[in-house]
Amino acid sequence: MQLVPPLLLLLFSTTFYCIWLIKKHKKYLLRFSFSFSCFAIGLLLQILEAPANKFANVLLSSVLYFAGAFCMAEGVLVRSHRHYSRRLAGTIISIFLITLAYLTCGDSTYFVLANTVNFGIGIILLAGCLQFLFLWHGNKVERIFFIIFSLLPLHFFLRIFLTVSSLEDIGDPSLLVASTYWNVISIMNSLLGVFIGLAIIALVTSDIISELSKDRDTDPLTGLHNRRGLNRYMSSQSRHERLSILVIDIDNFKEINDRFGHPTGDATLILFSNILKSMSEPKTIARVGGEEFIIILGGHAKTVWQTADTLREHVASYNFPNIIDGYKITCSIGISVVRADEDIWSAFSRADKGLLSAKQDGRNRVVTIFDENNLSFSD
Repeated sequence: MQLVPPLLLLLFSTTFYCIWLIKKHKKYLLRFSFSFSCFAIGLLLQILEAPANKFANVLLSSVLYFAGAFCMAEGVLVRSHRHYSRRLAGTIISIFLITLAYLTCGDSTYFVLANTVNFGIGIILLAGCLQFLFLWHGNKVERIFFIIFSLLPLHFFLRIFLTVSSLEDIGDPSLLVASTYWNVISIMNSLLGVFIGLAIIALVTSDIISELSKDRDTDPLTGLHNRRGLNRYMSSQSRHERLSILVIDIDNFKEINDRFGHPTGDATLILFSNILKSMSEPKTIARVGGEEFIIILGGHAKTVWQTADTLREHVASYNFPNIIDGYKITCSIGISVVRADEDIWSAFSRADKGLLSAKQDGRNRVVTIFDENNLSFSD
């Protein structure tokens, strides 16, 4: 029974490590794996009374517990590309280790030692919670995980009350492991380990699903939405604001590939997408074909037209690398208003006709279609 908690913790540690072997970019999994390992080894040292010397056993197991708490909080922060303050962590851990060394040398009972360790773990976790308050503003899974993690320091603070009547006279390691306190703590450790382990697995699963969804909805070359991503975005938006769609095509793009090579063509697409991203507050941008892009803009028709014409002029004057001097890259743009009672592709069909008109009329133009028979040109 006593070996169940550390074995469960080692099982979760191995699980996180194995997931990391598959998803090596998720470096926070290594922190979680190391955290569970530290807690597991710390428990084993106390259960097996290794080393037998009380001073060494208390300090070594405490180092592992504090390291486990730090890595747990660090894992949450690394997931969001942040880090636990090293200075703060070093200060907290040093204070509690010095305190434990002093108390152990003074032959204190485990009532004092256990309280000190539990309080130290609680402080490390609490400081971590304060550093990732931003999770509360994340998605539903992140908010739930934040609530669960916030209960961890409270759990270790409440453990102090368990020691009041059960560890007052215990000063020997063998008596500690045989005590009622240790049996209760073993059950609590098992439940806590499973609870936190499953919460982390749920968080990792949510991250992987989000990644798969993003990969499915994103154009791998430019990082913009693809058709599926555009559909998902539009279906998630309320239609209270008036929207317009710009369908943009790079003029004579096949000639660019044939004349300068496909690597130059790809580089041109990436630079062109970056120009689109620099536009004034687009709702979203998508690449829906080889050299065809869509921009969704809010605002009045005149403002949208002015934005599109500014974009056209900017592309025409932009100096694309690896393009021979004298070769001019331009784009043609078709615009249409997205009506409240239609889907995005109906508006796309009208804007695409505007794009076709721009191409037929000499390229490097903007054509707005207000309805099937009403066109407005610019060049």
